[in-house]
Amino acid sequence: MRIQLEKLSNKYGIQLIPPVPADLREEAFLALEMPEPLRQFYNITNGITHEWFRIPPISDPDRIKETWNSIQRINDPGTSKYLADETRSWQRFLVFAELSGPDYSVFDRERSTIWYSEGDEKKAVPIKNIDCLFCHINDFI
Repeated sequence: MRIQLEKLSNKYGIQLIPPVPADLREEAFLALEMPEPLRQFYNITNGITHEWFRIPPISDPDRIKETWNSIQRINDPGTSKYLADETRSWQRFLVFAELSGPDYSVFDRERSTIWYSEGDEKKAVPIKNIDCLFCHINDFI
């Protein structure tokens, strides 16, 4: 995954941010029931941004200004602008990327698929090899 992210960084100028300390990562991993590929991603970098595509960082109290709009915040029903305020949605989906405007992408914990919104439409992108989840970042950029 590191090589794939470095290729994307070189090709598109995406900055890879150093990961947060291990204890903060583990806390986020457990609290959000994060799938393994996303955990691997955060072990390498603490989020990415490229034009209209953003994978938010894990919140870091020492860098709160840069990490305020964190993955924890966009997955908190009290602060998130995504998903309906339904317990079922928050249990099933993990918002992991912000696309342009109001659009976003979620990981479906039940089906191991990625869903993304495009306007009023919701689309599912089946991932056959979940270990290659972030190989598909290139599809969004």
